[in-house]
Amino acid sequence: MRLGPSVCGKRKRHLKCDMEIMGDLLPLEMEPAIASDLRTHQVTLALHSDTTVSVYVDGREEVEGDVYKLYEIEGSLPLRVPDPNARPPKDMPARYIPDPANPMPPGYESIPHFIPDPYAVRPEAWDERLDGEWVPPLTQNPEYVGDWDQAFIPNPDYIPWRPPMIDNPDFIRDVTSIDVSIGSVGFDLYEREGGIWFGQITITDDWDTVQASMAQFKEDAPKEEAEILTAELL
Repeated sequence: MRLGPSVCGKRKRHLKCDMEIMGDLLPLEMEPAIASDLRTHQVTLALHSDTTVSVYVDGREEVEGDVYKLYEIEGSLPLRVPDPNARPPKDMPARYIPDPANPMPPGYESIPHFIPDPYAVRPEAWDERLDGEWVPPLTQNPEYVGDWDQAFIPNPDYIPWRPPMIDNPDFIRDVTSIDVSIGSVGFDLYEREGGIWFGQITITDDWDTVQASMAQFKEDAPKEEAEILTAELL
């Protein structure tokens, strides 16, 4: 794993917390921002047996979560998925509603498609006794212009619905996917100005030791900073 501050110029200052997972050294998807000053800082990474990770800066938790959420692991299934059995509420407001500024004209639905041809003339040879009552043929109604095309607008009361998330039944947590064997400690430095000091480095599987170290740092750091500042002024 690789843990430490990364300060690239004056704009990008963040904490790198790279971890080897399934043979790949992966960075955090969201690296926390850190202060770039002359103060002494303590960085702590805790990797728990359930594959959750916690990152502390000066005893304050900056990152906490599951490895499978914090790192983009290739080929890994998501921890949670949308519930396939969830359905939107029956009384859910429609996404679009008829435009009240463009209503259907009164009586539009009752306009017939066809009407008797007003120009039709009964044939002279028509005999009602033999042919029955003469009915003029139908013709297209000039007042009918087709089905009403209702305009719609977005419904201000509409709230997008998303199915609730549930634990992915196909996800299998592989607690052996993270290589935590530590054989040595190295320093990977790219800096130009100097003035960087490294103090205590603690590697342990005892959480009480970690908490004690963070508490001791809060107590000792201000004193050590004051001593260094005094020595520089003398």
